[in-house]
Amino acid sequence: MGDSAGSGNGSLRERYPLQSWWHIASYNFCNRLVHLVYVCCFRYRRYGRSRLPRTGACILVCNHQSHLDPPAVGSLAMGRGVHFLARGTLFNSPAFGWLIRKLNSIPLRRGEADLVAIKEALKRLESGAAMVVFAEGTRSEDGALKPFERGTLLLLRKSRCPIVPVAVEGFHDIWPKGQKRPRLFGGVSAGMIGEPIGHDELLKDGPDEALRRLAREIDAMRLELRAGLRERSHGKLPAPGPGDQASDPSGWYQVPASAETTKKAEPV
Repeated sequence: MGDSAGSGNGSLRERYPLQSWWHIASYNFCNRLVHLVYVCCFRYRRYGRSRLPRTGACILVCNHQSHLDPPAVGSLAMGRGVHFLARGTLFNSPAFGWLIRKLNSIPLRRGEADLVAIKEALKRLESGAAMVVFAEGTRSEDGALKPFERGTLLLLRKSRCPIVPVAVEGFHDIWPKGQKRPRLFGGVSAGMIGEPIGHDELLKDGPDEALRRLAREIDAMRLELRAGLRERSHGKLPAPGPGDQASDPSGWYQVPASAETTKKAEPV
């Protein structure tokens, strides 16, 4: 594990496609500021950053524990811009909606096939962007990995770019689902980037097995991070619970996925 940036620098335009110079500067300022807050408040550490492709389209598939996850992934990818599919209701606030749009978020409607959002995501991928997907579709209620939404497949199939597994851990204890505010101090957290998987390699055994493989790799990283957090906190955090157990994706998809999958993964 390591905290160094990915190899092969690439130009700014390659690492931040579709962004103006002002946008690049403001995005990086916000990213570094958030990272500083995470390190100070949540004792955040990053691993595997050298595995992230520095340029070119890719999809980062991550587990989802908390509202704190998207900035954590952005910090993991520091050095290149990342784009997010974000729950549409987050854009209802004019100020916050404006902010997350400026930070490369695409509004995604819940409970329906939002083809407009998927098309916009594919357009950005075609321009060489990195897109983040929280494949569980919502935050985990207990920190353990939950079945991935099959809607993730729609983007994976059509993009034909590398897929990068990503795991975050510790944020469920800091800001669990249903709690109004995060615990600002005393928590411990970490994120890890895994080895990129080629599009054809991932889908060679079928779409459902592709999701199972991603789930196994992400959960293995999550548990590795969890063990590290326990060591750093002298066994106190994360609190014992369902998150201590590895998820078993083997029985997730009893009905085969169709090529016309329309369910989507909603990241927030």
